[in-house]
Amino acid sequence: MNYTNMFNEYPDIVTTNEMIKMLRIGRNKAYELLNSNAIRSILAGNKGRTRYIPKECIIDYLSKQLEV
Repeated sequence: MNYTNMFNEYPDIVTTNEMIKMLRIGRNKAYELLNSNAIRSILAGNKGRTRYIPKECIIDYLSKQLEV
């Protein structure tokens, strides 16, 4: 599946809320994926509380899920 085209409308780096919309998952599942490093993210902003997720990392995660 071509996830690059599927997520074309999203910027190259997304927020946690955008990732939730992209994957159609809940907030708890999103943080579970981020905290376990299943999807890599960057902590930044005020006291490192803001997460930024490269769209490429989300696509990599989805691609790996299909390999299983």
